[in-house]
This record gives sequence, C-alpha cells and structure tokens, in this order.
Amino acid sequence: NFPTVERLVGEEWLRAAAGVFARGELPSQPSLLLYGEEFPPFLEAFGPAQEIPYLADVARVDRLWTEAHVAADAPVLETAALAALPPSAMSSSALCLHPAARWTWSDDWPIHTLWSRNRTHDADPGAPMEWVGEGVLVTRPFGAVQVEAFPRGGVALLDACRAGLSIECAVQCALDAQPDTDFAALVQLLLQAGA
Repeated sequence: NFPTVERLVGEEWLRAAAGVFARGELPSQPSLLLYGEEFPPFLEAFGPAQEIPYLADVARVDRLWTEAHVAADAPVLETAALAALPPSAMSSSALCLHPAARWTWSDDWPIHTLWSRNRTHDADPGAPMEWVGEGVLVTRPFGAVQVEAFPRGGVALLDACRAGLSIECAVQCALDAQPDTDFAALVQLLLQAGA
C-alpha cells in the first residue's frame, strides 16, 4: 500500500517499520487493501523515520492514492453545468466533491515533487528541486488515478466545499489562504481532474 515509501527507504526498512506498526495497529476492516490508514502518523513519531522528515507526508500521498483507487464511482461535474450557474446562486450553492477526490498540503516539503519522482521509475530523482511546501490533488475521474500538483488556495477551496460552505465562501477561503489564487486555472484543473 506504500510503494513510494518503499522506493525511498527500501524493502527491508519498510518491512521492519511495517512490523512495528502492525504489532500496534490491528486492521479495522477486513480488507488489507485499506489497511494502513494510521501508517503516515505512525511514521511521524517513528524514531528511524526522523532521518527522512518528509516520509510521513509522502506516505499520506500513497494512502490518498489507495483511497481514490477504491472510492465509489460517480459522474463528474460538466463544465457546461457550472457555467450555467447564475452568479446570484454563488452565495447559496455548494459544490459536491467527487467520492474519489483527495487532497493534502505540506507546509514544509515539496510532497508532489517527492512523490511523483519516486513513484515512477522513469523520473530523474537527481533533478534539481525547490524545497518549498506543496500540495497534491488525487482523483480518479475516468478510471485511472491521477495525482496533480495543487496550490494552497485549492486545498482551502476543497476544504470549504467538504465542509458544505457555499461557492462564495469557498472562494473567500481560497483567497484567505492564497491571495494570488488563479481561479481560472484552479477551476480548469478541478474540472479536468473530476474533483
């Protein structure tokens, strides 16, 4: 369930860490595919993982990938339906999130870059990287899980949508989190990703 973590630390290290985790965390569901929900927080406190401080955040992205993979199917919002919404409805309408939509933000680590470079074997792990906070958006709009870089304003917008706030309030939350949010690009990304 954590292939990117395995690539970062190796199979032997991950097996040892998973053994410690498994002794303290019994599965809450009969599906091993869903086992490990608490593994990222475990890694935050796990002594040997302190040498790789971004490991827990990368594990969160692996976990979000699994959750998106097994989430319920549902139709995605069509661009025309959103465009047909009158401006007066923005203060009273809320956006419903796709069941497979997942997202996270790391203030400290470039988690999208770290995750994507270590998830695929064709990535160049030695390429230069800017060590700044990043977010990810994980979706599965058309059968295949997609992981996209995601801005801080987008995270705030989706958090507000998940809380049931109106579109108008969600937009304000995005602006509060990231005043320079590019809403045209953000809406395009969310529609294309099927979030």
